[in-house]
Amino acid sequence: MTEPPVGPLCRYCGCHHVEYDGVNLDVHIEQHIFPYGIKDWDRRPFGGNRVHLALQTTDMGRAIWNDDFHTLREKLIPHRNNEGQLPEPWTILGAAIYAERWKLLRELLTVGNVLGYRLRESLARVTVLEVHPMFQALEIPNFVLFKILVELNAGAIPVDILNYIIATQGPELIENILLPNRQLPSSYSVLVKGAYDQTPLHSSMINAHQDNGFHQVFQTVFQIFLDEVKRVALDPRRPETQQELLRTWLNTEASFANRPPYLTPFACAIVHRVDVAVEQLPGYQEFDISTPNTNGFTPLYFAVRYANIFAFNEIIQNGGKPSIRYSCPLGGTPKFAVVRAFKEMEIVVTCEVEAYRERIRRQRERGITRLVRERDMPLSDKVREIYSDMLRMASLLYIYTNKDNPHRHPLTGETAEGEADALEFDDLGEALRGTWDLGRWIRKIRQVPRDTDVQELYLI
Repeated sequence: MTEPPVGPLCRYCGCHHVEYDGVNLDVHIEQHIFPYGIKDWDRRPFGGNRVHLALQTTDMGRAIWNDDFHTLREKLIPHRNNEGQLPEPWTILGAAIYAERWKLLRELLTVGNVLGYRLRESLARVTVLEVHPMFQALEIPNFVLFKILVELNAGAIPVDILNYIIATQGPELIENILLPNRQLPSSYSVLVKGAYDQTPLHSSMINAHQDNGFHQVFQTVFQIFLDEVKRVALDPRRPETQQELLRTWLNTEASFANRPPYLTPFACAIVHRVDVAVEQLPGYQEFDISTPNTNGFTPLYFAVRYANIFAFNEIIQNGGKPSIRYSCPLGGTPKFAVVRAFKEMEIVVTCEVEAYRERIRRQRERGITRLVRERDMPLSDKVREIYSDMLRMASLLYIYTNKDNPHRHPLTGETAEGEADALEFDDLGEALRGTWDLGRWIRKIRQVPRDTDVQELYLI
């Protein structure tokens, strides 16, 4: 493939886009609005995980690093915020935990020192997530220190820390921090928003912890959410009804790093394949399931773009058929979404093929002949299932729209069928025209070795 030429300035986002072999796939929009995530999501929805900043560039930092509480106390000014004596953005408690200076930390955590040196202030606010004391405490086994910090912070977890915990920790820890009344330790439990309008309900969809295979974190948080809505609706100090609270919080659009922006909880469930949430949330939503988000993308567009056929069927069955014909201002109809999904999978699998062959080559050089696990091969059963789902959705979109005049992409001016042809996605072109046969495709794909380049699917 030759180097793609830069297209004209986009009237929607003010940036230049890139054309692939004559088909403008809006690379800028793809990268920023639809990052790759069909096969596997980036596990860092909050950005980096740990910081490695030098603490020894200031006197206070050296005192903490040397576990020298006597020197540290000489530097601390009573009844003043002392955090500015450390390199930004460190806090005193966060630095002590990061450096694992437990003797010094025990001295700092006495009630007199916490109050006298205003250390509690660093617990209540979050400037940089990675240096917050509670974030650092999550690295300590048994979470005893974490609970001590929560207690010092008047029993509350700042919302950004709460979102991080719900998005990254296992079900056992989530259960462990619940209060006796099954609420989370926060001002309004889960009816809170963090940076970029992230809520605990959104965060529960993102959780990819190895112990969260059945989405227990979502189910726990969602039940807390429903209980909290009922409790707040009964509070005479709050004017909202239960229906108004549901409408507000289930329509909240959040953005996370390495994820599409402006996701409602339902859209978040779609792109992260949380089937139990996709099944339950439509019953509580107080709006049309076809409603587009701030960027103009509907839940059905997300379902097709991220190859979620379960969500696709749920949306259609729950009144979402009108969005089949809806053309998103930046993305067109769902037919265009499946072309872009195919393009993502081609890039992802081709890269995995190259990495796989390089891994095999290195093993052979070292005399290693053990077999590679099937799930680690580029054309694993998981990948084949994704391709099958994309083609089945394309066929269904043809069935629902076969009497319509072909839509043209609002940016490229092409039809979805024309894009598929230009990119040489033969099976997809057939599916979009209603001539694709599932049985024939299954017989064909069985002939393709699991370690092959995905493009060879179209050469048989």
